[in-house]
Amino acid sequence: MAEIMGLQAYLQEEGKKPEGNMFREHVIEPEFVDQFCRELAAEERSRATIGKYRRDVLALLRFLGEELIVSK
Repeated sequence: MAEIMGLQAYLQEEGKKPEGNMFREHVIEPEFVDQFCRELAAEERSRATIGKYRRDVLALLRFLGEELIVSK
């Protein structure tokens, strides 16, 4: 849950605060998820850690019903 609160705060700082319930009515662009995960892993400076955070955040957003756009 701390990751979600952090993601919400990050999106608000970036001026991306959506209307309504952000995890049910808004599409979060993948670059914001990626940037958030990079910032979470900044202290460890590990690409593997960034990937792990990204997988965890994406899984949590999907669990909450987010219609997330995931780029390949």
